[in-house]
Amino acid sequence: MYAKLEPGYDFLDLFIETGIVGVPGDVFEDDPKENMMRFSMGMESFI
Repeated sequence: MYAKLEPGYDFLDLFIETGIVGVPGDVFEDDPKENMMRFSMGMESFI
C-alpha cells in the first residue's frame, strides 16, 4: 500500500500511534514533499 500522509504528519508519528510501521516514500525515489508512505504486508502460510 502506498499512502499519502497529511502535511506535517511524519511516518514515525504513525508508528507511535498505531504500532504499524512503514517506509517513507523517498526511499523509493518519491519526492519527500509528497509525504508518501509505503506499507508492505504478508501472510504466513500454514502447511
